[in-house]
Amino acid sequence: SAHPLVGGKYFITLTTPFSYVPAGQNLIVEYRCFGNSGGGAPFNYRLDRADYYSPITYGPAGCPHAGGGTPTISLVPVRPGLSYTCSVATAPSNSPCVLLLQTGQQIVAPYPLTGAFAGINPLCTGQINPVNMLSLSGLTTTTGTGSWSFVVPNNPVFADFYIASQAAFLDLFAPGGLVVSRGADVLTGSKSRSSIVAAAGAPTSLTAGTLSLNYCPVAFFEHQ
Repeated sequence: SAHPLVGGKYFITLTTPFSYVPAGQNLIVEYRCFGNSGGGAPFNYRLDRADYYSPITYGPAGCPHAGGGTPTISLVPVRPGLSYTCSVATAPSNSPCVLLLQTGQQIVAPYPLTGAFAGINPLCTGQINPVNMLSLSGLTTTTGTGSWSFVVPNNPVFADFYIASQAAFLDLFAPGGLVVSRGADVLTGSKSRSSIVAAAGAPTSLTAGTLSLNYCPVAFFEHQ
């Protein structure tokens, strides 16, 4: 623009949410980054890049084991084509354990486990739906850590897909012989449904550029 922008910003108002429809409803934005005070040297303007969004939710704390620590569980953001990764810490050492999984659902309000495990600490609660749970077995290390990982299929059907989990540990010296971690869930993200073609040179002379798929730039320029 030949004139300063109000507040140095320019906004494009889109419907919310903006629906990506390949036939006729794509948004095309052209960025021209140039300057005339660099002595002929190229200007390297940077564009921020938007990536997938994968929020994580944790439930209330689990229950303490005989050693005094309370097992924790941690997830990482994920999208189709990447690995779902769950790790535990401060759990009983060298303990047989199981990761309980519920797909397509979030964690639920804590419910008692005393009916299923006689004598268990009342602080030990279930935090994922017990119906049709999946499970992965494991063994903690001498320092009470452990992890599980598997690849989320690289298919858009698994985007915006919840995976909930909670870990349980055998502890013969704890009430009921069992302790659990808190519950956690992650919502899978998705690749950016946009691409860019980038090239260096005067706009009037460019005939080709470099294509980057699934790349979504987010521009923040400041008027000086």
